[in-house]
Amino acid sequence: MKQYFKLSWTTDEKKNAFIKDFVIDENLRNDIINGISIINKDFPLATISGLNANKPDVLVGGAIFPIISEKFRNDFVKKFTQDANFIEFLPITFKNENFFSKYYLMNILKNISCFDFEKSEYTKLPIDIFPDQQDLIFSIEKLEFKYEAINNRNIFRMSEKPTDIYISSEIKKFIIDNEYKGFSFEEI
Repeated sequence: MKQYFKLSWTTDEKKNAFIKDFVIDENLRNDIINGISIINKDFPLATISGLNANKPDVLVGGAIFPIISEKFRNDFVKKFTQDANFIEFLPITFKNENFFSKYYLMNILKNISCFDFEKSEYTKLPIDIFPDQQDLIFSIEKLEFKYEAINNRNIFRMSEKPTDIYISSEIKKFIIDNEYKGFSFEEI
């Protein structure tokens, strides 16, 4: 059984470039977190802060949008060929005319319904505010997956809490071994 981690990203605003302006349409946002293709949709422009700073391999683009470097994308596709079939890499255009590095939004497709309601400890969205979304999780104290539903994928979003991204220990090792900058991980 694979070990999984919650993927996150960090920035050190004094050392690293980061996205400071990235306004995204609500429908586009929902498509991304629900694992729906956005390949034929208009994508917003972003503004980079710290143009002369280090360029990490993942830019902070909000809590749910991994915006990754071209090097990371290329290496990931070579190493994780099967998983790349579940990801759209969409180029980001920056408003800053003098920022020429290539970055891509990593849109993870086909969310997986794999939350183990019996073994996990969690809180659902408040029923009085979200009566039609009681299949979604608000917070998780202890997470257990239905591993057979994951079907050996190394990166995915869970249908029951689609704002989070989960990666296998293989991807975590790949990130650490290649010293990609800006990523962090939470143990499950």
